[in-house]
Amino acid sequence: MLTQPIHIINRAHIPARTITRVERAILYQANHDLRPVWHTPRVSFTNHGWGVLIDPTFRPGGAHYYDHGGLIAPGCTTPAPGCHAHATISTKTLRGGIFTTPLPWTAVLSHEIIEMTVDPHLTRRINDSLVEVCDPTADQTRTIQGVKLSRWVPPAYYHRHH
Repeated sequence: MLTQPIHIINRAHIPARTITRVERAILYQANHDLRPVWHTPRVSFTNHGWGVLIDPTFRPGGAHYYDHGGLIAPGCTTPAPGCHAHATISTKTLRGGIFTTPLPWTAVLSHEIIEMTVDPHLTRRINDSLVEVCDPTADQTRTIQGVKLSRWVPPAYYHRHH
């Protein structure tokens, strides 16, 4: 069984206990809800793998960024451990863009992890539409284990709407 390890790079000084609680909720969402529908690899949180940087100062045009090739996290000069990020999010409440209501960082984090898991190389298309499974429901959250996470759409959405 294929597993995709994900590494949370916590530059926001969020307590480890909070990060662990959020990771558990995202694991449930990714492995029990998303995986059977989108046939994605199992997600695990480790100290290696795809990096997701949580940075309280991040602001390049929004509060999240997803780069399939990876990027060097702010403050890093080489892709050293803890410096390689596939996605970067801010801890600031997200407003604007595709988001019509304010979203907590936990929902933005799950949004990026879900989309990275479904389409890690930003190449998956259905009916000529790029598959970004959280964008159609970007301003909606779902609470799992007391944590607000992003909602996502099933493959049928792309067959009905495109």
